[in-house]
Amino acid sequence: MSRLHKTASRRASNALPDPGGLLPLPCACANIRRLSRLVTRLYDAELRDSDLEVTQFGVLSVLNKLGEATHGEIARGLGMDSTTMTRAVAVLERRGWVARRHGRDRRQRIYAITPDGRRQVEAARAGWRRAQDRLSGVLGNETLIALAAATARMTAAR
Repeated sequence: MSRLHKTASRRASNALPDPGGLLPLPCACANIRRLSRLVTRLYDAELRDSDLEVTQFGVLSVLNKLGEATHGEIARGLGMDSTTMTRAVAVLERRGWVARRHGRDRRQRIYAITPDGRRQVEAARAGWRRAQDRLSGVLGNETLIALAAATARMTAAR
């Protein structure tokens, strides 16, 4: 290993906290995907008692705010692909937390939150708040704001 490489590696390892056995990845995409998986696990763990995963909580929260929305509106608004959206909503429908109807034609699906769905999202809010607080404690509010801004810039650049 060259002296330059050793110095750069030592500087990088001193600048970052112990990654807990994670392999160093020079790829932004791989690091963002890994962060996404870790954050998802944190939220899912805090939401476990509410019988919701964070993706389902997001869909219910959107519908709780909007009342109803099309499949595409929810998927686009949450940055979700259609297949992931279909899987999340299927679980919510089976549990009676979301109702579906057809729109202008049979292909358009419009979802609405049910009264049971409203109760469920409210019951899950404490777990979601704990996850938010834990994440903020680890990353800091400035980093969370920067992540939201980076997401908005990436969305606008597509």
